[in-house]
Amino acid sequence: MVNESDGCWKGELHMAVGTRFRSFAAVVTGLLLLSAFGIKAAGAQDRAVVLPEARSSHQSSATASHEAPVQSGKQGGSLAPSVSSSTTAPGYFVEFRSRYAVSYGHTYLVHGRVGQKITKKDVIGLGPATESPVPWMIGHIIPVASDTGAGDGDAEEYYVSARYRILLSKAEYAKLEPFMNKLRSSSVLWHAVLYNCNAFVGDVARYIGLEVPDTLLKPQEFINQMKALNKGRTRVSANAPLHGAVQ
Repeated sequence: MVNESDGCWKGELHMAVGTRFRSFAAVVTGLLLLSAFGIKAAGAQDRAVVLPEARSSHQSSATASHEAPVQSGKQGGSLAPSVSSSTTAPGYFVEFRSRYAVSYGHTYLVHGRVGQKITKKDVIGLGPATESPVPWMIGHIIPVASDTGAGDGDAEEYYVSARYRILLSKAEYAKLEPFMNKLRSSSVLWHAVLYNCNAFVGDVARYIGLEVPDTLLKPQEFINQMKALNKGRTRVSANAPLHGAVQ
């Protein structure tokens, strides 16, 4: 004679095991998909690492960026001429950067006075909130809460993989800074495809009149292609939305 209660217990056991197995399989499948795209679990904005081949070229590229000559006249057909006035001379900058990380890297920007030491307060970038790798992984499927401050290694030259600097006058910087602060304080979500670190930085680039490449590129490629698209210009475009902003 079959014990009915025993049969129910076995049925519930099979269901529980099946549910756990399916959950485990879903997690494994998700990780395999991430791995297939060359993605590794990382922190909120990807913990910074520097690749061996990048170390030899790091110092020269950093020096070139900080000592870039100020150009006058027009470049690329839409640059405002440089003049000696303190309000129009390019004493400020915004620099779009990418850095190496455990996964595919991170895109962000730094800004301030030319020659100043960069600290975390000068960094703006978009990434998943918290240092846990879980939101970062979930953000490849659905949007997650974001953080727009400095991540691991963002304020350090050592981890920079690419950079593109635009020089700004005092008047231009005075208009750009409120836009960046508003973007930084906005309550936005991060998603690896729909709105990622490239897209966030791209909003600032468009505001100063730059062309922006595909936001699904890897960070280093994104910065290098942005520089190429804009023919290496070093000043704000004459028809940039920034010029129409109220100071």
